[in-house]
Amino acid sequence: MNKIKQQLDSYMADCILRKLSPRTIETYERAIIKKLNAYCAKHKIEDLQFFTTANLTELLMESANFSSSSLSRLQSIVCCIIKYLNDMEIINHRGLRQRNIKIENKRPVFYDQREINIIKEAIKHKPTRIFVELILQTGLRFSEAINLKKADVNWNTGTMVIRETKGNVDRVVFVDKKLLQELQLMAMKNSEFVLPCHYNTYKLNLSKISKQLGIRVFSHAFRHTFATRFDREMHDPSALQIILGHKSLSTTQRYTHLNAIDIQTALGKYQKILRKKGDVKYVSTDKV
Repeated sequence: MNKIKQQLDSYMADCILRKLSPRTIETYERAIIKKLNAYCAKHKIEDLQFFTTANLTELLMESANFSSSSLSRLQSIVCCIIKYLNDMEIINHRGLRQRNIKIENKRPVFYDQREINIIKEAIKHKPTRIFVELILQTGLRFSEAINLKKADVNWNTGTMVIRETKGNVDRVVFVDKKLLQELQLMAMKNSEFVLPCHYNTYKLNLSKISKQLGIRVFSHAFRHTFATRFDREMHDPSALQIILGHKSLSTTQRYTHLNAIDIQTALGKYQKILRKKGDVKYVSTDKV
């Protein structure tokens, strides 16, 4: 086993120890570790001790087909790997200088009620349908939903303690009585977790629905949908921050957004208020 593989294996073992989600670990291994390993082999770098800022820049240039957010993630994780190896005294490295990568501010994907109804109707696999409904009612992340344990659910009140979180901070969510009953029936068939099936099963089923309907269907869009609905009805970003498990309110604000109808309605209300106050006066263009 070469030295770089040992170093990268050590980092991945630490990721598992820190209880990163299976999806995150899979992404690291497939998109980051594999890419870094291939780059080092190509350029005959046998130890990350000798991986420089110039190498990082070149790696990013060779990955120019990546989106800006993927490039930023690649850079961030490579720097984290070097820092981890340094902290563990596996290497003696003075660190890497990160480049400023401009990330496009993409509008989050979410569904209106018509789209939700179409998606639900298209889902024939019952566990996947319940999985989707769970996220729509609670805003859970993919990994949080599939890692929900029976011991963390109060089957009388519908209270759920979410422990396998991205920020490593436990939080509480609730579901309605109907969904709670469906979850309980499903949980009775499993030993530890509420939902059955490997996480790839849900990904594959949503991918099939996406192709069938001709629209993007993925778990995080249901989380976006929950956030959008909650923000629209409750107007309480601080509560939404806690429910979604965000460390920063600015992160929550990226999930709360107005669509064209919201903007038109808001502006209409605003202009109506101004007209009542007499602050808006209309001037005929014929006299101008």
